[in-house]
Amino acid sequence: LGNGVYEEEFRITFPVNGKMAVNESKTLRVKFNPLKEGLRQAELVIYSNADIKIQKVNLTGTGTNAVKKISFVGDTLVKFDTVEVGSTKELKIRYQNSGNVIFKLNKVELKGLTSPADFILNEIISSDILPGTVSEVSMSFSPKEVGLHEAEIIIKSDAEDAIIKISGFAIPPISVEELIGKQSFFFETYPNPCSDMLYIRLFDSEKKIKAKDEDNYFIRICDVYGNERMCYDNRNTVSKELLTVPVFGLENGVYFLEIRSGCIIENRKFLILK
Repeated sequence: LGNGVYEEEFRITFPVNGKMAVNESKTLRVKFNPLKEGLRQAELVIYSNADIKIQKVNLTGTGTNAVKKISFVGDTLVKFDTVEVGSTKELKIRYQNSGNVIFKLNKVELKGLTSPADFILNEIISSDILPGTVSEVSMSFSPKEVGLHEAEIIIKSDAEDAIIKISGFAIPPISVEELIGKQSFFFETYPNPCSDMLYIRLFDSEKKIKAKDEDNYFIRICDVYGNERMCYDNRNTVSKELLTVPVFGLENGVYFLEIRSGCIIENRKFLILK
């Protein structure tokens, strides 16, 4: 090696010498270890007693900064959607080495923001993660109380920590007694189309009696692809018969409203137009 601008950054690690038969080939290994960023160059010179006694090969390489980075694949918020109290739902969360060097995965922690015991994270083994490698960790949601539950997953490594938020909405379980004895209910929504607020008026069967104060209603709003966009319940509302659902955070389009009370589920289509 010689005659290069940065020849000290190139090194022969597997030299070749001795006799070579006709049509024989051998491998010469050169290691590139840049000390700075940018284009680096050197020249490999092969000497022999052949007719052409000197052969030259130009060597080039580009030095870059080492980047250790871990990131989650997909959305920054993982949703379990709705799960009945006493039931369990499992999801797989994918993460990736999005840097350009190997990093060491130390551990994955679960931090419960509300009801941490309702989320369970499967243990993973500490290991080296190659650049571009996608791995996954499994976690489950087993709610014990009705309502919104939230947590965070923190992946710790010798790169910077990566954090992703987890949420799940727990609804009451359906009992056999409810399935047999529960009456239907009706509701009306207005305005339709709406822009920022959707109002829901609830009734018991045949619209004869308004909803009772002790009745709890759980609401889901999904887009046309079936993706859950909002969860809501009326337990903390002043009026049990009239619900106000803020939809100003949703884009223009067609949505489906699902209302559940016990084992009864009713659906309605509505439009957001701003």
